[in-house]
Amino acid sequence: MKPFHMSPTLMTGHIQIDTEHEHLLVLLNQFDRLLKTNDDEGCAATLTELTEALENHLINEENILKGHRYPGVAKHIEQHEAAKNAFLELVKESRQNGYGLNFSDKLIAILADDLITADLDFKIYLEKMAHKG
Repeated sequence: MKPFHMSPTLMTGHIQIDTEHEHLLVLLNQFDRLLKTNDDEGCAATLTELTEALENHLINEENILKGHRYPGVAKHIEQHEAAKNAFLELVKESRQNGYGLNFSDKLIAILADDLITADLDFKIYLEKMAHKG
């Protein structure tokens, strides 16, 4: 896996959300480096940190969306629940069966869906509100 970095197209324009997304990507890249060196202990620790960071991020982001009166908040929360459930299922599977060759790719798919698909609608909303404002 190539290291993931925040690009301007992935940024929502909200400082806290973008900072938390960057932190998640740093942890994801760290996990991938550890996985490549077969550092199972490091992987487990980083995965625990990533799980906590993701759970905190989802709560924070939902509160931010509500605070901005984002009309798509209910759908966004549903997307978060689906991403969180898929993430936790993948973590559970890894603890039972090991990480496997495609673990990082699966992890990226889950997180990228949240970062790209779900949050870009909020980015558009913020841009519209800035133009009205």
